[in-house]
Amino acid sequence: GVDAPFWGVWIGGFKNVDGAEEMVADAQSAGLPAMIFETTDWSNLNSEKWYVVTAGQYGTEKEANNKLNEVKKYYPDAYVKYSGNHINN
Repeated sequence: GVDAPFWGVWIGGFKNVDGAEEMVADAQSAGLPAMIFETTDWSNLNSEKWYVVTAGQYGTEKEANNKLNEVKKYYPDAYVKYSGNHINN
């Protein structure tokens, strides 16, 4: 489900949701499965609130790493990181 822990291919972080929404639109137009998360909703992400963009949710680190090279064609600074558990704030 949406609240399940996952591996992300992270491409950006923003203090303002508008910047994150723009990045999602750009990434989706490049064919990437981009989506926004709030870092404070996940145990392994920043405890300070950021809007972060991932090119997909993956069940394993290997799956995320397999996608990383494709994502880096558009976002050279992309990296793989585990979300940790969803926090019910």
